[in-house]
Amino acid sequence: MLKINKLSCGYGSLTVVHELDLNVSEGSIHALVGANGAGKSTTLMTIAGHVQVKSGSIMIGSEQLDQVPTKERVRRGVALVPEGRRLFSDLTVRDNLEVGGYSLPKENISRNLERVLTMFPRLGERIKQESGLLSGGEQQMLAIGRALMAEPKLLLLDELSLGLMPRMVEDCYIALQQLQSEGMTILLVEQNTQQALSAADDVTVLESGTVAWQGTAEKARQDSSIIEAYIGLRREPKTD
Repeated sequence: MLKINKLSCGYGSLTVVHELDLNVSEGSIHALVGANGAGKSTTLMTIAGHVQVKSGSIMIGSEQLDQVPTKERVRRGVALVPEGRRLFSDLTVRDNLEVGGYSLPKENISRNLERVLTMFPRLGERIKQESGLLSGGEQQMLAIGRALMAEPKLLLLDELSLGLMPRMVEDCYIALQQLQSEGMTILLVEQNTQQALSAADDVTVLESGTVAWQGTAEKARQDSSIIEAYIGLRREPKTD
């Protein structure tokens, strides 16, 4: 579904990600993990079209997207749930969702709205409420729902669990599993590495903008030193 070849990207004269190679299989959940500043969010923002490609290529299926405008990438099946949600806080839940489907015919918007509210019934209960008044978990559900309104083939999720209560994190990951079961491809950036490894099929570890390790999530789960070595999860032994 997603093939990135020797991608370097960044802001102005600053290159943040260096010659990234990344393959995400159709229908899989691929976790992108690493310490703060490793280039995870920059990678997602570049795929979505918000950060400059300096060299390399981004392919979705047989289509090359690295020179395609952002709005056209949405039409071709790429949707981003950004870090911090970035909702329109003074608009209602319904309005935020409908904005996500702006490029689609009205009948698609109605169908997709029903789908999102079935997946996240809590949003249906708050459909007329301004999004700025929602809890953090509800806002994350709304951000995911807004992205789903565009009928994506590839869903880019940046920091899904950041700032959320455990129950809300669980609900969001249940939704991801449902989306995967329906055939959606998901690229997930997540600080909560244990949560990411429990949900993902494959993992890429970024360190200072380069690939430090790639492999299956199962392999990373079995050998925790793989992740510990790169993102500092090693714990000191307890003392009495």
